[in-house]
Amino acid sequence: MTVTPEVAAIAAQLKDSQARMLDPHDAALIGAWAQTWTDLEPEFLDAVLSVMTASKTGRVSARQMAKSKKLAAAIDHARTSMVELLDQYDQNLAATLPQAATVTVTAHQAMTIAQVPESGIEFDAVTTGQLDKIVARATEEITASHLRLPVEVEAEMRRQLVHGIAIGENPQPVAARLVRKTGQAFNGGLPRATMIARTEMLDATREAAQEWEKKNQDVLDGWTWICALDRRSCAACVGLHGSDHPVSEPGPLGHQNCRCTRAPKTKTWAELGIPGMKEPAPILTGPEWFDNQSRETQDAILGATRAELLRTKQVTFDDLITRRKTDGWRDSYVPTSIKSLKLRKGG
Repeated sequence: MTVTPEVAAIAAQLKDSQARMLDPHDAALIGAWAQTWTDLEPEFLDAVLSVMTASKTGRVSARQMAKSKKLAAAIDHARTSMVELLDQYDQNLAATLPQAATVTVTAHQAMTIAQVPESGIEFDAVTTGQLDKIVARATEEITASHLRLPVEVEAEMRRQLVHGIAIGENPQPVAARLVRKTGQAFNGGLPRATMIARTEMLDATREAAQEWEKKNQDVLDGWTWICALDRRSCAACVGLHGSDHPVSEPGPLGHQNCRCTRAPKTKTWAELGIPGMKEPAPILTGPEWFDNQSRETQDAILGATRAELLRTKQVTFDDLITRRKTDGWRDSYVPTSIKSLKLRKGG
């Protein structure tokens, strides 16, 4: 049976529910991260100035910066602070993930019931043990990625700090600029931390949904890709909205931070043993929805160049979707680069 607008609406409600569960943890981390750098910044400024004021040549070498005990202590303080921030964040996420998985499974049952109302069909449940395994895997992946992150951010901070510097007559503005760049490196870890967590958590809820679908394949014919269909949506997700996939296929295999959901798709009325029932009208596909949007909205979603290539029929929506392979992570569908699109059309 086709996924209906009512089913898509339940999927949208699920997306919003998941966001409400994750957003408070992200907000808490953002506030704590900002305060941490506010506390660290004077320590870095003092360390950099101490190296500069000790110089007699008007220049500080990379070696001098690297040998500074004050600077090394500041960097170590920043790394340990990140570890503490992420540890608390991970604990909060781990406490939320079981609820997120349960809410997702409940929503999938509601989406299925919406397609076969009053049919008397009974559903098999996902066991607590299965959900626990999914939650444990996601928690381990988030923790492992977050353990690597402070080391990576520390390395970037060192790249900003440990190099030769011309001091000039007044070291204060030079030191301030250097510390500002170091702060940018420190703060660059924040969006990476939330992106890792949100992506892994949403993938875990998708896995929970797939487990429920596997339990109920006597009723289901697969799942349908549901995109948010707004100005924040990307070309790949819009293009895949409304596409059907077998239960055995994981997903949606969206990009990092992808908000898309999978909606269970039931078998036809006839296949369910209820002949003579009219099949409902399907939802619009992503490309059909896109065609109904204003030029401004189309440009906002695809970018002006991609949108014009599509409007002038130099490319199709399928051309806008690329399946990317990433070492250490799953495959994901992403927008095709403009360079690749132009190569495809011979431009």
